[in-house]
Amino acid sequence: MKLIFLESTTEGAGKTTQTSLFAKANKTTIKFPNNNVRTITLDETSSKTLIVLANLLQMSRELTKLESDNIVICDRSLLSTIAYQELDLNDTIKAWTAAGLPAPDLTIILDLPEELARERRILRGEELRIAERDNISKRDIILETSKHPWFNSVTIDASGDPQEVFNQLERVINDRQIYGSTGSSSSS
Repeated sequence: MKLIFLESTTEGAGKTTQTSLFAKANKTTIKFPNNNVRTITLDETSSKTLIVLANLLQMSRELTKLESDNIVICDRSLLSTIAYQELDLNDTIKAWTAAGLPAPDLTIILDLPEELARERRILRGEELRIAERDNISKRDIILETSKHPWFNSVTIDASGDPQEVFNQLERVINDRQIYGSTGSSSSS
């Protein structure tokens, strides 16, 4: 199995759109953390950590059911969890590994200027989060944390139209030889 994390520097960069395009290209997609847990907001770090661990165990169960030649695109990962929940990088990676989950073969970060991302969300009728209204950015934390070698990351400009961005993603995956014997998507 090849595991690809799909992250972004801001909400509205196109993770969900790109994940949908991968699904249409017959790639296995999963969401981390799952929607049931993402909506919970807690203040205590220990409670946040327990929620992350619960998601890790759920994800471990999902991944063990997959064929070894699957390419799995994970919409969000530890990177955004670390940034948004303010968790310790090394402790979170240890928890991921303890849950029996593999390191990513590749982490792709969709980078989009915050103002453009905000415009996209407003056009879609989405409410801005408190942090966005207060202009608190996690972009720098995500970009800095992604430099850790465990993530094996590459940053992509997400300001183009969705198909252009998808084609960039496919090129990066091909360049990194992630597809291997499973073949690339017909969209590239």
